[in-house]
Amino acid sequence: MFETYQRYSSIDEQRQQLLRDFLPVLVIALIALALLLIPLGWILARRLQRASRERAEALQRSLDMSDRERRRIAGDLHDGPVQELAGLSMRLSASAEGATDPSERAMLRDSATAVRGSVRTLRSAIVGVYPPNLEASGLGPALEDLTSRLPHEGLDVSLDVADPGGYGSLVDQLLYRVCREALRNVEKHANASHVSVRVERDGSSAVLEVADDGRGLPSDTPEEGHLGLQIVDDLVRDAGGTLSAAAAPGGGTVVRVEVPTA
Repeated sequence: MFETYQRYSSIDEQRQQLLRDFLPVLVIALIALALLLIPLGWILARRLQRASRERAEALQRSLDMSDRERRRIAGDLHDGPVQELAGLSMRLSASAEGATDPSERAMLRDSATAVRGSVRTLRSAIVGVYPPNLEASGLGPALEDLTSRLPHEGLDVSLDVADPGGYGSLVDQLLYRVCREALRNVEKHANASHVSVRVERDGSSAVLEVADDGRGLPSDTPEEGHLGLQIVDDLVRDAGGTLSAAAAPGGGTVVRVEVPTA
């Protein structure tokens, strides 16, 4: 066994000497690492921002293309079948007035009534395909037009819009898009007999709820398979809002969206 004894002062002096020798190297290495990481982090942040911006622009382009296509389809429907059916309804009404046989007059009037009902259904469908000018008509009338055709499809509707004038152009467009997509899902998947649409203000946010009494959610991921809801969910998130779909307490589904109004 070998033992050695040294003064503590000499050991402390060696420690300080080691610190003096290696501290500059360590400081220089840390500075060099920072100089390397800061530009790298800045470049990555810029790339993420650019990717997010490009994704938002691509989504907006797809929506614009969809809007243009819906506008074209709505125009073709309005200028074609709707006008022709409206003219047929007027001719049937005129023929009914001139008919002398009571049974023939009743048949012509019933036909005219049926044709007018078809015209109303087509006009409501056109509103669903391409919405009206929300700035001119307001959110309330636009939602009334959107839901007016559902009773003809056997779906009872209740509509409650606290502020029919709306909450601003961008917010109204988002609420209208979400409502249209939610009602479309109710028609296709819910097998419901009643749906309620409610719009109100909650603090600094506009709230839309679409609730039905249908079969409810198919799984724990209600948006799965519904591309339309996924798209509007991205738009709502970009606007700083939230969108959720959950099971209603008494059965069915509730789609709720909150969007800041300021």
